[in-house]
Amino acid sequence: MFISKCFLPTKTRYSTTQGQALAILQCVEEVHWLVLGSPFSMNLYTDNLALLWLQRKDDAHRHIVR
Repeated sequence: MFISKCFLPTKTRYSTTQGQALAILQCVEEVHWLVLGSPFSMNLYTDNLALLWLQRKDDAHRHIVR
């Protein structure tokens, strides 16, 4: 599946990590109908080390965690 979406002007000023976290969120929202109710778990793989680091950090930026 390929998903493409343009950021709003205010979101273009996000940092790279924030923008990529937002892109992941938008992708998950786009395929929620496919995931909900499925007996299979959803795994998300990324090579972005900053996002992997945020997943393990307790005091991450509130905007990204939300």
